Amino acid sequence: MTMYHVDVYRDDRWWMIRIPELDGVTQARRLAEAPTMAREYIALDQNIPYDDIKVETVSVSMEDPAFADLLD
Repeated sequence: MTMYHVDVYRDDRWWMIRIPELDGVTQARRLAEAPTMAREYIALDQNIPYDDIKVETVSVSMEDPAFADLLD
């Protein structure tokens, strides 16, 4: 199983998922979808089976002040 680390950040209505090992970015509508979207991106980009990919979320950032109360 191959492990990838991802950073997730809010960009307007989307959650952007950055995969540093691949210098890749994908997006998700909901935060809960981030690991799935990251695995799908990696599987397609690296031509490896989806089930052979493990994703660890390293950071989640919501820099928009409108979301600041969700971090407490």
